[in-house]
Parts: sequence; structure tokens; C-alpha cells
Amino acid sequence: MAERIGESTLLGKSLLALILTALRRHDVEGVRALLPRVLAAADVMGSAEFLAGARACQAWLAWQDGRRDDVLSLAGEFGALMAPRQDPWAYYGLVHLWPLVAAHLDASDVAPAIAAARDLPQHAPPLPADLRQLLTAAATAWDSAQPSLAADHLTHAPTQARTLNYP
Repeated sequence: MAERIGESTLLGKSLLALILTALRRHDVEGVRALLPRVLAAADVMGSAEFLAGARACQAWLAWQDGRRDDVLSLAGEFGALMAPRQDPWAYYGLVHLWPLVAAHLDASDVAPAIAAARDLPQHAPPLPADLRQLLTAAATAWDSAQPSLAADHLTHAPTQARTLNYP
């Protein structure tokens, strides 16, 4: 309908909702197929929040493709776009933070992985108890100078998140 009536804001929001649905289902090819349209809509809308949502989806896709450097770059772009905003980053923060945690862990960079994991609860809907416990255990281990235990807990968190349908 948005395409038919030429409403760019409705089209952009609808496309972002579709790509987030594909992402939540872990439909990598669906995300890949929708991403060019989402990025084109972001250009038309000129909204920092919308562009941040697109960057978060790009970071997630880069994570799925094993492109660590792209994850870090896109997560940085996301942060720059959303930094001036005072409100929570809603679902977008959740979308870009899991890839960021995983990218840091892949390089054995536990400190920035912990920092990203600490941001998850404030930028996400309430996390399920099991997932919250893993993140708390990782942070506690880090604070207790046990980086390998912290990394172990964090390594299991994205798998647990996927099981619970969190991106």
C-alpha cells in the first residue's frame, strides 16, 4: 500500500519491520534480500534513527557472514547515529549489540565484549531470565578478574539468545 500511494515514511517503516522480522527468524537470505530496499528507503527518509536501524541489520548480516571488521565498522556507525539520542535504542540496539559481542569475542577482546554485553539490558526489551543470568555471570566473572570465565559465559549468550528468538 505504501508503494502504491507513494508514502516514503510508511514504506521505510514497513520495510524495516519486514527486515527485523526476517532477522528475528534468523532468515539470513531474507535479510540479505531486503537490505538494499531498506538502505534505499533510509536515503529517501533521511532519518538518523531509520539509518541506524539499517546499519544494525547490516551489522547482523556481517556477523552471519563472518565479516568481523564490517561488524565493528557498522556498529560504530550505529553508535554515532544514535549517540545524540537520549531515548533507548529500542530493538535496534539489541540487533547490533549481539554481533558486536561476538565480533569482539572472535578476536579474544573480552573487555569490549563485556562492555557491549553490559549495554544489552538497557537497549533491549526485558531479557529472559536465562539470558540475563548468563550476562550477569559474564560481568561478575570479568569484575572478579576472571576473563576466561567471562568469555565462556559470553560465548554461550548469543546461542542462548537465538534459542529464545532474540537476534
